[in-house]
Amino acid sequence: MKTNHYMTPQQIEVVAMLLAKLNGVIESKKESSVFFENIRVLGSDYTRDIFINFEKVVIRTEADVDNIYWQIKPDGSVDDDALHNMQFDTMSDGVHFFNTLFPIKITA
Repeated sequence: MKTNHYMTPQQIEVVAMLLAKLNGVIESKKESSVFFENIRVLGSDYTRDIFINFEKVVIRTEADVDNIYWQIKPDGSVDDDALHNMQFDTMSDGVHFFNTLFPIKITA
């Protein structure tokens, strides 16, 4: 796989596995009241971590859409709640960080 942003071999492997997992969940939930959309692989100028971002939508409730970020570190380890687990000095630093993530293009 080729990307327009540096990724370690471990990150490439984990990203491919997680995207396949999400695709499998999407296929199995076609008739479900829960679905995932806007799946993106994101990078940052501030860290070597890679992020997978997607929205989880629950149709039968009035709940807001869950905006989920998975963080893949250079060693391939995954944090499946990066939005809440990453620590910043201020809330505005965190908002700025996630707003500056950019899409990574992946080709075979």
